[in-house]
Amino acid sequence: MTVSTDAILETATRVLAASPTATLADVARAAGISRTTLFTRFATREELLLALAADAIDRTDAAIAASGIADASKDPVITLADLTEAMMPLGARLGYLLRERSLDENAELQERWSRIDRTITDAVRRAQAADRVRADLPALWVADAWFWLVVAAWEGIEAGRIAPVDGVRLVISTLLDGAGSR
Repeated sequence: MTVSTDAILETATRVLAASPTATLADVARAAGISRTTLFTRFATREELLLALAADAIDRTDAAIAASGIADASKDPVITLADLTEAMMPLGARLGYLLRERSLDENAELQERWSRIDRTITDAVRRAQAADRVRADLPALWVADAWFWLVVAAWEGIEAGRIAPVDGVRLVISTLLDGAGSR
């Protein structure tokens, strides 16, 4: 049985999200492959981590493009909701990108992540300008909150604490309304 690189990356993302210090042997075991098979695709842990990050960024870029969030003529809250829906299945990958500090020194990945971050922050600024998101909060803060809310919703769905159909609503309502009582 041949296991695809995508399947290995998916498994590695889940393993490393649950246990950031997991070894390549742990990843191979979880993927149901031998360490030799894993080493033929990723010779080092760093190589695997870089492949995971590149894959996560590629998928995030695709979700951003599909959501139309860069279109300044669209309602910014609707586009944030559309992006949230597109990103929900990528929660493990997004969590990995946000948590894995070993990638901070890679200039190419940092540039790609900065472009993603700017896109989300620009969407937040448009929502602030439309008086849909509080303008007294820094847009970068709100964008960071959105990233972590997506990860939290994905983790809640994975753990069975929230229903999958509620993920987007919970992210957007928390982002727009907070958690305070009305």
